Amino acid sequence: MVNEKGILVGIDLTEDYVQVCCTGADGELASVSITNDPARFRIPFVLCAIDESTEWLYGEEADATVESEKIRKIDNLLELARTDRGLEIFGRMYPADILMERYLRRLLSAIKERADAAQIRGIVVSVKHCSRVLRRNLMSSFELLGISVEKVRIISHIESFMYYVVSQNCDIWINDVGLFDFDTDGFTFYKLSFGRKQKPVNIVAEKTDLTDSLDFKMLDTGDREWLVGAFENSVSLMLHKQIIS
Repeated sequence: MVNEKGILVGIDLTEDYVQVCCTGADGELASVSITNDPARFRIPFVLCAIDESTEWLYGEEADATVESEKIRKIDNLLELARTDRGLEIFGRMYPADILMERYLRRLLSAIKERADAAQIRGIVVSVKHCSRVLRRNLMSSFELLGISVEKVRIISHIESFMYYVVSQNCDIWINDVGLFDFDTDGFTFYKLSFGRKQKPVNIVAEKTDLTDSLDFKMLDTGDREWLVGAFENSVSLMLHKQIIS
């Protein structure tokens, strides 16, 4: 049965992949797979233009396509939006927001189809770092899709972490809350502290870079036991410092 009321959609954008979630019939958020594999949630952040065709490919289909004189793959959409750079494709110049719109149009259409929804009531986009230029290009791409900016929120990963924590039972955040983030950019520890003596309560986020102790290149060693040990040592050291402080 089609959801006439519409859905809320969450989109996480990284350099290589996109992940999405949306509200179900019960109003609860759940991750969405738009592939034939219901357990695969990462969507390649790749767009593909075909010469002399109005059709654009995206996601897994675009990622699997071999580039040629008649096919152009774009796999740096987030970088283009962040640096406000366009691309010339088959003799036509495409600004960053237009390219982002091409991807998001197909992504949102697939989400609505999977969720069996008539419309999208609101969208939250999370990115690792949210600059003014990136925000402007993302908002412009949604406007090109006919989606009002009032329905869109763009937040950073640390903001997303904060919103998630405070939406949980207060037993979760009665004390400070920590998050370890490990990706191709490095290994980072975030700590949320709550100033309950102030009204309204202040939330402070602190960031500690742990990349010196463990980075993504170390995965190439293939020594699983060593990697687990390095991770455990980094976590133990960080937690010990937090307890002392």
